[in-house]
Formats: sequence, structure tokens, C-alpha cells
Amino acid sequence: MGQRGSGKRGKGGGSEGNEVRSDAVIIMDIRQIRMHPTFEGLLPIDETLLGSMSRDMNENGFYDSEPLVLGIWPGLKEPVLIDGHARIHAALEAGITHVPIVTKEFSDEVGALQHAMTLQSQRRSTRDSVLYRLCERCDRLLEPGRPRKDEEEGKIPPHGGNNPERSASARKTAERIGCNFRKVERIRTIRKDGTPEIQRL
Repeated sequence: MGQRGSGKRGKGGGSEGNEVRSDAVIIMDIRQIRMHPTFEGLLPIDETLLGSMSRDMNENGFYDSEPLVLGIWPGLKEPVLIDGHARIHAALEAGITHVPIVTKEFSDEVGALQHAMTLQSQRRSTRDSVLYRLCERCDRLLEPGRPRKDEEEGKIPPHGGNNPERSASARKTAERIGCNFRKVERIRTIRKDGTPEIQRL
């Protein structure tokens, strides 16, 4: 953990602009940070941890050494938050108005998701519920030809078995979320055939 910054940042502190910089840490008004559905709710926020983080930030401020990560890729007009959703909620609860951010450029949305997954896996356990959510989100982006209606209805294309194409797909997703491809195949089977209770992991 790094050293704390100067505590709460008031309205007058930091940069007011939305300038995009790659790998340069700047201070940004928290109200100007844009969300994106791919990353918002990627993993559940633990309420107990959130309360602890908020109390800590209220007392000591935001860690300048742990900036929120924004991402941008071709076709996106403005950078969006890809990592740090729990921290941004804790900061808002603590009354912090300006936070350190770093903006990273990616070739596409899948690249941004892969980076977010890497950051998450470095600080979270790889329990099945976490892998389930990461697999589901990654599969959506890696299947660009799937109709949007299928996503809304939660329909999952067939996976698993010994089909080489499906195995290659599972390996690709496994590389991105940091687990064995056989586990990805099992998760896909659960998503396809599991009960609604199991699918709400």
C-alpha cells in the first residue's frame, strides 16, 4: 500500500478537465467519471468491505498510489471506468470529490476487459463465483456475432464436449480470466443447463 494523499479533495482541488492521457496519473472530479455496462457490476461489491473502505477514506483520504483505471478504445467517445468501482463507491460515501485516475488506451473492448480481469485476479481469490462472472462477461464480448436479443434473454450458445472449435474458445477465455480451460467448459455447461439459482452465482 502506498502513502496517503492529502486527504479529502474539495471542489477546488485537482483537474476539472476530461483530458485523455495514457498511463499518466491525474486528478479528476469524481462526478465526471463515466461508467460502462461491461465493467459496471462485473463483480459484486462486498458491503462489509465497502463500509470499511469508506471509513478509512473518510479518515485518511484516497490512496494516490492506487488510482482508478479508465479505459478508452476505438469507437468510444470518452474514457470509462474499467477498474475501481468499489473504491469509487467508497469515495462517494466518504464525501471525496476528486480522485486520482489513470487512462489506458486499448485496441478494443475485449482488451480493456482482459486488463480489468487481470487487475481483479491480482486482488481477489479465484473462487468459482468470481470465475463464473468473469467467464460470462468475457464470453459475451468474444462472441460478436451473437444477436443482442440472445444476450438480453440470457441464452447461451452450446459449449463443451470434444469439439475443437469449442475447446479453442474455452482456452481463449481461460487465458483471459486466469484459470484452466476445463473449468471454463464446466462454467459454460452450468450457464447453459444449470438451475436459475445456480446461474445467479
